[in-house]
Amino acid sequence: MDYYKNKVVFITGAASGIGLELARQLVDLGAEVVLTDKEADACRGAADSLGEKAHAVTLDVTRPDDFERALDEAWQRFGRVDIVVNNAGFGMAGEIADIDAGMWERIVAVNLMGVAHGSRLAFSRMAAQGGGHIVNIASMFGQLPGPMVAPYVATKHAVVGLSRSLRLEGQASDVKVTAVCPGFIETPLFEHTESAPGVDRHQAKETVPFRFLSVQKAGTAILKGVAKNPERLVFPSEVRLLCWLDRLAPRLTNWLFLKTLENTRKALSS
Repeated sequence: MDYYKNKVVFITGAASGIGLELARQLVDLGAEVVLTDKEADACRGAADSLGEKAHAVTLDVTRPDDFERALDEAWQRFGRVDIVVNNAGFGMAGEIADIDAGMWERIVAVNLMGVAHGSRLAFSRMAAQGGGHIVNIASMFGQLPGPMVAPYVATKHAVVGLSRSLRLEGQASDVKVTAVCPGFIETPLFEHTESAPGVDRHQAKETVPFRFLSVQKAGTAILKGVAKNPERLVFPSEVRLLCWLDRLAPRLTNWLFLKTLENTRKALSS
């Protein structure tokens, strides 16, 4: 974990959840951390709670000019940024027929375009400074199907494809890119999930057939994994196994997700 000592790390969506936990652990590891979030008060409060190595910047990731301003502030303050973590995102649940165009536009704007803006703007700056590491937080659903969360799945698949492509472009300028594909983490994501009519987020959560990792364990897994510079970081072990199974026997994983879909529909109709 010496990889992070004295590094400058810029994190989006850092006022809560995995973004805040990454910031907390990075400060403990000796990094200077720029926490960004569109909720200005929450972002300042989070940074204040972490001490003098944490710095708050208000940022709406859907606005490229805002993103450019925030990155410029970080570069001007420290002279460099070593790691950019594109973490901001939210969930969306519902049958595809019940998800309207506005819902699609909102999740694409944050989960995909927010990552695209951050990756593009960080890449050019890192290439100019001689290297850096872009870390894009995707999901297990960047590797697997997810009935009743199709818009979320679409954006996370796109983040993985973007990250893999950008990683190849970055080799000549020593800009590393890692897509992080975790399973379910105990964060406020479900609370912030936008749901189609008739979908109870709490009932839906009860039907998830995977364990929920604590945010502390997830943060540690991400930091340990990213330090090794993988193309994709998939965890925990059962998610890695399921992704491996999906490559070898996709009909079997489709059957497993169909059973989950049946259970979810039953729970929501009861």
